[in-house]
Amino acid sequence: MFQLGLSVSNALGFEGTASPILSALTDKTHEGSSPGVLDADRFLTVAKIDGPKNFRVAGNPGLRGYLHCSAVGKALLAFASDDVREGLIEVIDLPALTPKTIISREALREEIHQVRWQGYAVTDEENDIGTRAVAVPVLDEARRAVAAISCTAPTVRMSVEELTAQLPVMQVAAGELAARLPRR
Repeated sequence: MFQLGLSVSNALGFEGTASPILSALTDKTHEGSSPGVLDADRFLTVAKIDGPKNFRVAGNPGLRGYLHCSAVGKALLAFASDDVREGLIEVIDLPALTPKTIISREALREEIHQVRWQGYAVTDEENDIGTRAVAVPVLDEARRAVAAISCTAPTVRMSVEELTAQLPVMQVAAGELAARLPRR
């Protein structure tokens, strides 16, 4: 049965494998969810399931986002191998997209250390004014991120505490996606 699941996963590709998991996650959180993968010095959004509410946060598949100011980017950095993580922190651009954006490499290192310790990443108006997000890594057998799943909401609708309350269902979704993705 496991081999059959992997065969289906290979045939569907990342988006096809992730979409039903993201749909179930969005049904539980009532906010949009999306996975991202490391793409050179940024992350690439590979799928998105919109939440049921009319006021939504943008960020469609194909978007390449900054690592230093997004929950997905921070989760990917925190759970990359040590050499990849440190290499990226040394070279990535750190533009100030909002007044809350981390623009110091030392501050970013501290933030990434915290993300790794707690197991999830949060952004609170660091990427866009009026949005916040929480992300969890999708880990391989070596506990390195192959992707990260985020839940993003407008600040007027969800506090950081309300977003982090979604972590248990997000971690289940990340584990399910990790189990369904083909092994490298």
